[in-house]
Amino acid sequence: MFVVSPCLCFTFESGLKALRAQPLPIMSSTKVIPIVDPGLVEYNRRIVLAATITVLILSNASFVLRLVARRMQSQRLQADDYFMGLALPFSKFEQPAMTPSIT
Repeated sequence: MFVVSPCLCFTFESGLKALRAQPLPIMSSTKVIPIVDPGLVEYNRRIVLAATITVLILSNASFVLRLVARRMQSQRLQADDYFMGLALPFSKFEQPAMTPSIT
């Protein structure tokens, strides 16, 4: 024998009634174009620019501090230091494929 609690049945039934009460969306072939607030787009551009500049400054500072730490400990530069130094200039170029335009 299978017993269902009355609370569960009530919730299920009320959910069905709520679904039946909502009108069905009208399907059409027209494309919905979202309205974009220009102020919000400009705000998002500023946030992205600020984050990019912050991370760029932090990456340069960490590389310089790494070289200073190697010098203070009188250690030689290793291959990872050279690779970091070679890769650092490429982080300053804008990669159009990686950054979609926000318009």
